[in-house]
Amino acid sequence: MEEKLYFKPASYGKKAKKRPEPEKPTRLEKDKSNHRLRNLIIFALIIVIVIVIILWLLRGKTTTTGQYPANIRNESLTCKTENLGYEKVSDVSSNNKELKINMIFASGDSLSSGNLSYTLHFASYAEAHSAEAVSHAQFNIGLQELGYDAGKFNNKFSIIGSDLVITLNLSSKTALDETTRSYFLVNYKKNGELPSTLSDYKSNYESQGFSCESTLR
Repeated sequence: MEEKLYFKPASYGKKAKKRPEPEKPTRLEKDKSNHRLRNLIIFALIIVIVIVIILWLLRGKTTTTGQYPANIRNESLTCKTENLGYEKVSDVSSNNKELKINMIFASGDSLSSGNLSYTLHFASYAEAHSAEAVSHAQFNIGLQELGYDAGKFNNKFSIIGSDLVITLNLSSKTALDETTRSYFLVNYKKNGELPSTLSDYKSNYESQGFSCESTLR
């Protein structure tokens, strides 16, 4: 018969060692933890107080931006013709030309700005260049005779290819009076007054043969 051998484990008969218990936090560590928690609570309270103050200050307050009243809207008027010449530079002419006027009105009843553009098409750059010199001189002489400087309307004489483009700008309603009205082809109304509304200006230009479009319906 085979003999069975039994071996005792090395730890047999020895007591198992107990795991060390976790150390309890010291009083100092407890104080630090409590201090940190207290700081978080104070910070949260401060945030809440600030939000409440801001909401209270904004209570009943309305903030608006842009123009007042809010429903003010700019309206525009564009009139053009290919049949009329511009009398301020009558010393030059072309069979192919366009006279165009743009005006902006605040709420449809107050002229705020405008511009006039007169384009003459020529057969060559040389013709356009010659026309520029003649028309520029005539225009400046007309301004000087009225006591204005050459930049009264921020006017520009440009040669683009074989085209001469003359532009004038009107910055405000006060710039349009009894003397300057003719530069923008503005005639008196039947009552002897100058146009004042978009409708007045539209009637003014259409009566001279312009074709007009506006944003007003």
